[in-house]
Amino acid sequence: MTVLAEAGLLARAEAVAGSIPEASTRVRALAVIAAHAEKEAEARRLVGPALGVGDWPAVIEVLARVEPTAVTTIAEESLHHVADRQL
Repeated sequence: MTVLAEAGLLARAEAVAGSIPEASTRVRALAVIAAHAEKEAEARRLVGPALGVGDWPAVIEVLARVEPTAVTTIAEESLHHVADRQL
């Protein structure tokens, strides 16, 4: 799948990733593909499922490139969560 993404065959790589049954593994595969996407809109679309699963660490690098405000939001929410646990 990585080889397909590196070759620019994103649709084929995405099809392979879509066949992965375990959600966390699937979104990590999509993050690899998104990292090779030339168009930001394509990368955003590919990282969306990771955020839905809650596996944002898998896509943080791509997210920082295509949607930096999302990274800020995630960081703020994480800090609030940590602060709440310490109370």
